Amino acid sequence: WGECSIHLSSKYKEATIFSIEGSYKNYDVFLKNLQHNPEFNSNINPKHLIISDSDGYAEISNDLSTMNIVRNNNLANKIKSNNYTTVKSQSLSTFIKNNNIPFIDFIKIDIEGSELKLIDDLLNSDIKSIQIEIINYNSIEENINFLLNLNKRYEFHHPISWKILNFDQIKIMVEKHLNHNPTIDIFLSKNNK
Repeated sequence: WGECSIHLSSKYKEATIFSIEGSYKNYDVFLKNLQHNPEFNSNINPKHLIISDSDGYAEISNDLSTMNIVRNNNLANKIKSNNYTTVKSQSLSTFIKNNNIPFIDFIKIDIEGSELKLIDDLLNSDIKSIQIEIINYNSIEENINFLLNLNKRYEFHHPISWKILNFDQIKIMVEKHLNHNPTIDIFLSKNNK
């Protein structure tokens, strides 16, 4: 709904912020929030779009909720919705190319289980830091394998101390957390090795 984008805009007035929302209902709320915060919206570029692993169209649940999911991600049985709508989808690499983005300082990804589809683009794009929500809609093993692949290019950070964690430490943290909670935010920075 734009809270994160508006907050970042208030702190980084010279930044260019792209904010992407797939649900029509959430996107409408997002646009209204931008109208109510004109002092912070001049550098925010709202986009009604689904970021996925392919370009085309996809069906997404369209409920006023933070848990809208893409139907074809095999997770539709995790959230019950009778309200789906078709929305344009793009890969992250296509979005970067179409918007002439030379590099990304920070990207926040919260796409309800579809994040695993972004692995190739996350490994091949010039991204300095990432906050990504991992969700237990995917198995813990799938999430750990996803993080193992990200470890090829990124370092993990503890969410409170910001100390660098090795892969075994992040694996233990994620397994422990997802056994008792539905989501965990993972913080990464580009490995400069």
